[in-house]
Amino acid sequence: MGSIFGLSRITFAWLGEKENESDTAIQFLSDLGSFRTAQKQDAISFLQDEASAPTLTALRYLFSRSWWTRAWTLQEYIVPEPFVFVCGSSAIGRLSFERAMSWLTTQAAYTWPHLQLESLTGFTVTWKRSRIRSLRYDSRNLPLCDALVYAGGSAATKSRDCVYSLLGIVSDHAALNIKPKYDEDEDEVSIFEDLVRSQIRHTNCIDIICFANASAGKVKCPSWVPYWPHHRSTANDRMTWQSFPTLSHISSGDKSNEKHEQECASFSAAGGLPYEIRPGAYEPGTLPCKGVLLGTIAEVGASFSDVVKIQSRLPETATTQAARPQSLSQVERTHELRQTYEAPENLWKTIVLDRKDSRLHTRAPKDYESQFKWLCKQAITDPSSLRPEVILWFLHNALVIFKHHPHKLMLRDRLSSALASLTHHWQPSRDLPFTQQMLDVWINMNKVLAILDDGKLAMAPNGAKVGDKVFVLAGCNFPVGLREAEENGPYCVVGECYVDGFMHGEAISQDGGVARPWQTLNLS
Repeated sequence: MGSIFGLSRITFAWLGEKENESDTAIQFLSDLGSFRTAQKQDAISFLQDEASAPTLTALRYLFSRSWWTRAWTLQEYIVPEPFVFVCGSSAIGRLSFERAMSWLTTQAAYTWPHLQLESLTGFTVTWKRSRIRSLRYDSRNLPLCDALVYAGGSAATKSRDCVYSLLGIVSDHAALNIKPKYDEDEDEVSIFEDLVRSQIRHTNCIDIICFANASAGKVKCPSWVPYWPHHRSTANDRMTWQSFPTLSHISSGDKSNEKHEQECASFSAAGGLPYEIRPGAYEPGTLPCKGVLLGTIAEVGASFSDVVKIQSRLPETATTQAARPQSLSQVERTHELRQTYEAPENLWKTIVLDRKDSRLHTRAPKDYESQFKWLCKQAITDPSSLRPEVILWFLHNALVIFKHHPHKLMLRDRLSSALASLTHHWQPSRDLPFTQQMLDVWINMNKVLAILDDGKLAMAPNGAKVGDKVFVLAGCNFPVGLREAEENGPYCVVGECYVDGFMHGEAISQDGGVARPWQTLNLS
C-alpha cells in the first residue's frame, strides 16, 4: 500500500458523512490552521473567541470517528502528497490540519482546559501520526519496533495488521525478516511473538519485553510479548523508551554536551552484556535467558491508579488550604516527630528514578535531596501545606517511607486528615522540580515504591506484589520484575524496575570483583 500511496497525485481520506456538526469542526480547524508559527497571539485570540460549546462538542465528535484509529489509515495519512481530509461536503488539507493540531496541542490546554482533547484516542493517535510523518520526511529512518512502541494500539479486523500496516513505511522490516502471512489458519498472535524474537536476534537486546505489560487486556500472548493492538504506552511512561528513542523526546537533545550527558545517564543494568541466543529449537511461548537475582520484593507501596480506585473522593487537581492552628500539645508532638525521622539514604534518588525530569535525559541533581527532605518535613509537621497528590503519595506510602518511625501510624492519620480538609486551589507554579518528577514517576509512569528483602530500595511497575523477584537479565538495560508461574517453573514478566545502585552494571561484578551467580530462566 505504501508504494501505491506514494504514486498518487492526490489522496482524499473519507472521514464519513456530515453529522454532529462536523462541518463546524472542519471549518474551525481550517481557520485555526491558517495561523503560522509567528502568529501565536492571533491564534490564541482566535481560540478564545471561538470557545463556544457547539464548537467544542463538534471537535470531540470529529475526533471520535473510527478513521483516526484504524491501523491501515496510518500509511494513507503519512505517505501521499498532497493529502486532503473530506467529511461530508467539507474538506481540509493536511498542512492546515497539522497546523491546527499543533495549536490545539500547545495552546488549547490553557484556553480550553475543560475540552480535554488529549483524552480522546483519535486526537492522541492523530498527533502521533503527524510526528511519525515529520520524522519519516526528515530522515526516513523509522525502525518497526520504535513505530509500534510510539503508535501501537491501532484497531484492525485482523490483529496482525497492527504490524503489517507499518511495513510500507518502516526502515528495518527486511532486517527483521518480517513478511506478511495471510493464511487464514495462522495463529493471529504468532506474529507478535515472532517479532519479539526477530528484534532480539537483530539487536541482542531484550528491552522490548518491558513493554509487554502496556498491553492491557491482552489475550493468548506470553507475558514477555507485547500485544500491539492493545498497546497503551505513552511517552515517556517507562524507562524502556530510552531503548526506542526515534520518536521519543528522550532523543531530543542535539548539542554535543547534551548528547554526552544523555549517554552518561543512560541506564545499562546488564553492563552492556548482550543476550545470548541459545542454539537449537525453542519452545513456542517461552523465552530462555540468563539472569542475576537482585532480591525479592518484601514491601510495596500503592500505585496511583490503585489510589484513584480506593479514594472515595479525590480532591480537585491542585487544591490546598492554609495550615490550621495547632494546640500546644500538637506542636510539641510535631517537634518530637521531626526530631525522630531520618529518610533512608538514596530514597530521594530512587523515587525519581535518579532523573531530573520526565524527559529522562539527565541524572537527578544533588539539590533534589534537600527538596525531598523539605517535603518529608512538611508531610510530618504541616501536611496541609502540600499539593493534594503529594499528600496522597505520602499517605499511601507512609508505612514504607516511615517504616522505622515510632509514630508511623499517627503520621498516616495526620496525612489522611489533611487530605480530607483541603479547600483552596493549588498553584502549579509552587511545585518544586523534585515534586514534579516524583509525581510524574508515580502518576504517568505508574511506578510503586518497593523494598527488597535485603533492604534495597526500588521502584516497581504497577501490579508488583510482595514475593515477586527482581533480576538483571543479560541483554536488558533495566532490572525486570518476574513472578513464578509455578514453584520451580517458568517466570511471568511483571515489568521494568529501578533498583538503587544497580542501574549501571553493578550486578555483573561486585564485592571486589566477585561476580554474582547467573541463573538460567525461562519466561513464559
